[in-house]
Amino acid sequence: MRFSSTVLFMPDGGLGEKSMSEPRIADILTELDERGDKATVLKALQIVEPKATDIVVGSIQNKPLVFVQMDELKRKMPVALLGAGVRKLLSLAIALAAESNATCLLDEVTVGWHYSRLEDLWRVIFRVCKERGHQVIATTHSHEGIAAFAQAAKDEGTQDDACYIRLDRRDEESDPKRKVTYAIYGGELLWFATHEMEEEVR
Repeated sequence: MRFSSTVLFMPDGGLGEKSMSEPRIADILTELDERGDKATVLKALQIVEPKATDIVVGSIQNKPLVFVQMDELKRKMPVALLGAGVRKLLSLAIALAAESNATCLLDEVTVGWHYSRLEDLWRVIFRVCKERGHQVIATTHSHEGIAAFAQAAKDEGTQDDACYIRLDRRDEESDPKRKVTYAIYGGELLWFATHEMEEEVR
């Protein structure tokens, strides 16, 4: 297992109270555009908004905002109008795209996401991190989030690069010291456990 000297830590999956403000998102997007790396973010956005053709920084009343060009619209739309979920996903994609070859720690990554969008969330993480050369360590207590991780890894062809590590503390009667035990599920085994056996993993 390799670890980079650059570490990105995102509490609550980057979506909690400490998530980026829109001016900060706009600043990083401008930097990515200047470096020629904006396409990484656009491709991530297209996972949930396939009709998006461009993403740009503009302003309203001198306040920097992010706008999305949709293929059927002549005007660019403020990203805030696309919904909180899209903005959260964009915030995460931009944060991940801002660095290269980093170790990304995503704490409680599934917080704030509806279960129906969890596969999209993981697809964004897989695609951006593969393109930027990141290693990701994510935590979650969500069974739905783990099942979505397994499905997205299968869909993206990344099962060989994905694994799930479950940590448990033994009960006091069998182990007074309550040692922590672990079990490792490879991507293919995890998909089988969550989709064929419907095993409860969290």
